[in-house]
Amino acid sequence: MRDDCGLLSSEESLWDGELRINGNVVRMNSDWRGLQLIGFVLPRGESSDDAFVIDGSESNASLSLRNRQCLVEQVWMHLEGTTQCARRFDGVLSVRIEPRVEQPECACQLWVRYRAIQGAGCQ
Repeated sequence: MRDDCGLLSSEESLWDGELRINGNVVRMNSDWRGLQLIGFVLPRGESSDDAFVIDGSESNASLSLRNRQCLVEQVWMHLEGTTQCARRFDGVLSVRIEPRVEQPECACQLWVRYRAIQGAGCQ
């Protein structure tokens, strides 16, 4: 895990979200900043697991980063996941903050491995 931004209070505290897969289109509504991510299921390779990628962004965002108020040009969220079953997927989530020229100290990144489980997990 890497959290240059100070976005997470602990390693276990990641945001909630609602993931929907419809055919090859993947969408997620994140509870963090209300970001909406969209992407697609990757073609199957050597693995039989379904992998996907989704991205979302926000422009001209006001954020509190490392106890400092920042007005940033762009917030990017990228999520890569592999479904384990209908109720579980895991992967890597990253957030990149691109600051305004006058606030270079607001540049930061978050990288974290996650596991998302709904209910009792795989059956």
